[in-house]
Amino acid sequence: MTGQEEDKRRSTPPKLPPALEAAPRLEPPVPTEPEVAPSHAARFGKEHSDFAAFHEGYIRHYIALADTKAGVIFTLAAGIIGYLINDDEIQATIVAPSCSSAFFVLILALLSLGLVAALAFFVIAPRLSAPSNEGLVFFGAVAKKASSEDFVTEITASPDERLTEARLKHCYDTATVCFRKYELLKVAIWLTPISLLLALVSTLLN
Repeated sequence: MTGQEEDKRRSTPPKLPPALEAAPRLEPPVPTEPEVAPSHAARFGKEHSDFAAFHEGYIRHYIALADTKAGVIFTLAAGIIGYLINDDEIQATIVAPSCSSAFFVLILALLSLGLVAALAFFVIAPRLSAPSNEGLVFFGAVAKKASSEDFVTEITASPDERLTEARLKHCYDTATVCFRKYELLKVAIWLTPISLLLALVSTLLN
């Protein structure tokens, strides 16, 4: 065998069995650049800032409305409770309880009025935290800054898009607070007429 034939034999790859020749071949992966998720802030414009301003006023209005209604309900319930427990005949019924309809109606009236007052109080009670508990808007997060200079520096270094994003996130936080207020207020409103009816019946029975 000559040297050329020997070199040709070595350069020729060995033949594979037909079953391996027909098998699918795996191509090496093509390297790609990592994808960077687009920031929401990059898509904020003036219309989003205007919407944030509208939504802030919208939520503020409904929170104030809920607090006003809850204040009226709390005053009403507390006033009737005060009237009942200061009535001489009702005081006598409380001091000397008996298995009578007058006693049971009185207890139901006081309990329901107390529950109404408690629900109204929790509607008005301030929420000192937000779901996100961070950001540039929530006063609790701002108060946790090291100093006022740090807060001012962070605000001045933030573009308009980031400020709009922070306002919209805070809109979500205040919306959850508003939702919880109206959940409690709804129960208090429906329970109020029942409590008033029980208080009226208790007054008539005593």
